[in-house]
Amino acid sequence: MENYFFDALNRFVFEEAGGAAIRHLADRGYTARQIADTISFPLPYEKVREAFTAHLLEKGVLLREKTTEHVKREKTEYVREYDRYGKPSFRRVTVSREREQEEPEKRRYIACPFGGEDAKELLVLLDKRQREYIEGICWTKKTMYHLLDERMSGIAKRLSENGKDMGEIYVCGAGY
Repeated sequence: MENYFFDALNRFVFEEAGGAAIRHLADRGYTARQIADTISFPLPYEKVREAFTAHLLEKGVLLREKTTEHVKREKTEYVREYDRYGKPSFRRVTVSREREQEEPEKRRYIACPFGGEDAKELLVLLDKRQREYIEGICWTKKTMYHLLDERMSGIAKRLSENGKDMGEIYVCGAGY
């Protein structure tokens, strides 16, 4: 019970200190390094990377595996409640959310091998800004999939010009 309380308190303090700022700046196109340098309160770069990656996963920009099915996500939130004497307490609530996309059949993803053994070799071929973006994501050893947006198209093009292919591109199925 004690660890549960401290974990909840840590998440709450982190959210109040910088979670919303990290998500906001990520949505504006900042890299994890730029976010760490921009925010006015000290957060370890590794914590920023983790929050940045979690946000990309939550938004559907980054996928851990291919999917063609409608994805439901459950998110844990903490709700502040007051008892009849005005004493605050927190209650854990699980919220089920469905990803909503305007045009699901047009979402294209590209396989990203940046968690594998060849990652360092690939990073050398990128320019500073592209490398900074890729290094700011917590990649798994298993291939992950990134939304094929303008930034990732540039990265794929840069690698292709240097004789390296990122991986397959796939269109996420309808109903995603």
